[in-house]
Amino acid sequence: MKNTLKIEQTNQVKKILILFLDLIVTSIIGVLLFFITFYPIYCNYSPYIEANDYIAEQRDEYNLNEELNYDLSYTHYENYIKRMYEEHFEEILNYYYPDFDINDEEHNYGFKSDSVQYLYNITILGLPIEPKIENFTSDDGYFRYQVNVEGEAILDEYGIGVSDLSDVEKKLQLEKIYGKYEILDSLFNAFDENYIIDTNYISYMNSISYTVSGAVAYFLYFMIIPLFFKNGETLVSYFFKVGLVNKNGFKIKKYKVLLRPLIFLPFVCFGLYFVNLYTVIILLIAPFALDMLFMLISRENQDLMDLLTTTWVVDTEKSYIFKDIYQEEDFFMKNPELEEEFMPEEIEYTNKLSNIREMNINEKESDSAKN
Repeated sequence: MKNTLKIEQTNQVKKILILFLDLIVTSIIGVLLFFITFYPIYCNYSPYIEANDYIAEQRDEYNLNEELNYDLSYTHYENYIKRMYEEHFEEILNYYYPDFDINDEEHNYGFKSDSVQYLYNITILGLPIEPKIENFTSDDGYFRYQVNVEGEAILDEYGIGVSDLSDVEKKLQLEKIYGKYEILDSLFNAFDENYIIDTNYISYMNSISYTVSGAVAYFLYFMIIPLFFKNGETLVSYFFKVGLVNKNGFKIKKYKVLLRPLIFLPFVCFGLYFVNLYTVIILLIAPFALDMLFMLISRENQDLMDLLTTTWVVDTEKSYIFKDIYQEEDFFMKNPELEEEFMPEEIEYTNKLSNIREMNINEKESDSAKN
């Protein structure tokens, strides 16, 4: 008998929506895996605990854990910054300006002084390197150099806040200093090698946990979960009544369900090798972006996984999907009243997939008849 199976291919809009929702669900699974499994494991790892404790101790020494409080004056946070500048002036100076030499025009960066106050005025308050009478203040107008009796800027004294500001401007003045205070721990890189080592270690542990969580979530969602559905659906595609069939319109083999996610194995390897905060983004978004690109340029709206595994995404609610041609024939033998309804010459196929499948089956029957 001729192939009588009708297959309805999923429209492009629905496929793109499913891809987007799959990305969201995969991300949620990855976050849950991170906090439920990986994060508790390495947080109790002694080297991680020691590194975290050392960083906390250093931050506590300079009171770097305070929240922004608008009831306080900007000088409250400024005092912490000044203390670090005064205790580690040489290291901070060379951190900002390598090979600094006030007596060498090529290495003095245009500085007019080499005092800690002058460095503070430039890097924290944003005051001009070479102040002039008409320009003693920062670009935002919140701070200025102190001035002597001759009306000249005093370079070697700490700058001060401009006093005649509105309430809104005073808040912005406070926020500017707090912003400098908030990132003050970056200056530990200038003088504390252990701090650098420990922060890099913690960053590495976090990043590799993000990456592994993302990789496990990806393969769990696209490889394991589809095995439990009869048409290789993900959770989202099952909700939308969308599944997979092979090129002839029959049920997809389990090995192809497993093969589809492996196409993006290089992304996983890349993410695990170049471990940083952005690899999990590459790991999750790049496969979906490639899939969507191929879907848009493919004649049959197939994504990359469909093309490489010769599968089709179909509407399971509107399609008759059988395991093979024998199951199909057996179905119509038991339901002869349906055979005429779905005979190819009596129905109009809605997409090219149906035509491809009919040709493949008819070619096989023709070869058998000749033999």
